[in-house]
Amino acid sequence: MAVSSGADLVVVWGGDGTVNEVGSALVGSTTALGLVPAGSGNGLAASLCVPREPVAALGPSPGFRELKWLKPVYAGDTVSYATEIIDKRTSSSRPEWGLMSIRNTGVNQNGELVISFISVAFVQRRVDAKANT
Repeated sequence: MAVSSGADLVVVWGGDGTVNEVGSALVGSTTALGLVPAGSGNGLAASLCVPREPVAALGPSPGFRELKWLKPVYAGDTVSYATEIIDKRTSSSRPEWGLMSIRNTGVNQNGELVISFISVAFVQRRVDAKANT
């Protein structure tokens, strides 16, 4: 589906079996493969030196703002999304969490911007290893 719809990137969240299934579907295409190692063995990720650093937990979202539907979207359209972190700060009430503001945009199969909005999400902060020594 991703290859036939012209996706530039497919991100796999899983282990070697998942990577094999998805990677096999991408053979011969120009679609890039991203990998988040989340399996039990992750032999491929280890051989490629992909870090196994834990992914931060996402918490609740206080909402979004500046929602703009810029063009109509019809059944059968393909909308590709991009995100950009535009702000981050420590939560004053929960210092182990941060608040991240993200600009989200979607373009249709013709490259036209169809949606734009800013979302906010709680994200678990990393513990500074140096602070614990």
